[in-house]
Order: sequence, then structure tokens, then C-alpha cells
Amino acid sequence: MPGRRTADFARLLEGDAVDLAPGTRDVSLRCGGSSARLATLKADAYPQLPSAPSSLDYSMPAGLFDRMLRHVLFAVAGDKGNAVLRGALLEIADGKANLVATDGHRLSRYSAPCSDAPQSWLLPAALLKAVSARAAQPEDTCGVAASEESIFVRLSGPQVTTDFVHVVEKGKFPDYRRVLPKGVQASVTLSAESLQNAVKRCLSLADNSGKVVRFTVSADSLKLHSADASMGENDELLPVSSGQPFPPISHLFRGEYLLDALSLLDGDVTLNFAAVGNGPGLWVMHNLQDGESFEYVLMGLKDAA
Repeated sequence: MPGRRTADFARLLEGDAVDLAPGTRDVSLRCGGSSARLATLKADAYPQLPSAPSSLDYSMPAGLFDRMLRHVLFAVAGDKGNAVLRGALLEIADGKANLVATDGHRLSRYSAPCSDAPQSWLLPAALLKAVSARAAQPEDTCGVAASEESIFVRLSGPQVTTDFVHVVEKGKFPDYRRVLPKGVQASVTLSAESLQNAVKRCLSLADNSGKVVRFTVSADSLKLHSADASMGENDELLPVSSGQPFPPISHLFRGEYLLDALSLLDGDVTLNFAAVGNGPGLWVMHNLQDGESFEYVLMGLKDAA
């Protein structure tokens, strides 16, 4: 049956039950006062899909996987990005389950405690988006399995089980740990909400071509500055706390990229200013409940000043 048109029609139905009766070339449908005949397609034209696995390689609460998706999906590379980066890495390593995504300009990782044996799967973006669109229930579980040609994700609960399948992407996810900063130059803690609001105000008076915000941090304050030749400029001064003194540090970052992460966080957030590769970087760290944590690495921009 034509999936999209059938779904659009089903959303308009009024009634508690739907009766379907397949015919030779159509399906009869009755619901409430509605009576319809829906044209069908030739069944042999439907692609042959691989069979769902009888067992899963790894499973977790669906609520945990949903939190993972919300914190990393925005960092998956777009359609023009590298094919391997148009997805996320789910890995079991060092006593944690990690979901990691990067588009080459930023990196997002969500972690939760896990005692399973080390293993990993590359989950394509189309698969992740399909899973996120299926509203999981609190009692549901999410599992993954892989064959040589296919990757599977299964959402299962007392009432409904949904299997998602995608062809395996050729290639290897990059060693993202090489991107994680090794040496922190400065570390400060402040309110995620206050920082988010300050960045939004800066972006309203930032050059549209880059949406760049200057971050200048000291041991007791964080100053944000933005400017637009036709609109003006803006300065924001936020109080911070730090464990030890350090000389002021100033770097440029894409404000919109930072908002993608800050919009997901509550409470206090730790900003670590550190070198990433050959340039400056911002390492955002946020601890959540039950040992779960979120990390976000944002590469800085070249400073022409």
C-alpha cells in the first residue's frame, strides 16, 4: 500500500477501531462512519528486506537511547559531509556506552555506565532519525545488531515491536578520542541558562555571514562580544567560578553551534578552554543523573585581531 498517502488518510479517521479487508487490487477500510477503498501496489515490487535478527548484540532502556539521540543527532554531518560522518558511533568501551557524532567542526558524546564487553556499531543518520521519530514508551527497550550487510535497531515493548534496518555504511568512524582536548588551559563553571541567553543576545547583533562570538574568560568572569557593521555590537559579562587562577584567554567560536548544545542542558555547565588539534577549542562538560554525562567539543576560529 502507498505508505505516505495511507498514513495521511489514517490520521483523519474518527473512531476506535479500523476494519481492513484485502481484495485483489485494493483494501476495503471501515472506521466509524468512514468507508473507503484504498488502491494497492503489486506486492512483488516491494524490495526484499533482510530478516530481523533472532537475538541482539546489545540492548538498553529506550529512554536512555532517546536521551543519547537528542544530545548527539544535531552534530551528525549533513548530506554533503563524509559518508561515515553522516551517522553516529555507538560503542561499548571502558565501562561506558557512548553515542558519538561529529561533522568535522564539532563533536558530541553522550555516555552512560555499561558493563558489557567492548564492541561498536556505526548507525547511519537515516536510521537514527527514523528511530527518534518513533515515540518510545517508558517500559520499552532499544537493541542493536549487525550483519555483514545490515545494521538493525529494535524498539520493543509490551504492546509494539518495531525493527529498523539500514545497509552498513562502508568505512570506519574516525578515532574521535584524538579530537578530545588533552590539556586544559582554563576551566570555569556557570549557569547553562545564563550562558544560553547571553549567546542568543550576541547572535542578534552578530555578522550573519559567520555568527561569530568572541569569548574572553578570566578566573571570575566570562565576557562575550559580537558585532555587525550595519547593526552595532553587544557585550555580555557573566560571573563564573574556577578552581584556580589563570591569565585571560580570548577565542572566537560559532555561537549557533554552541546553542545547539546549551539548549539541551539544565543547571551548571563546565567550560574548558583547550587546544584542539592545531587551534583553540571549547570543551563543554555536563554531568547528569545516574552516572550519565554529556561532552561537546567545539573547534575555534582563526582570530584576525
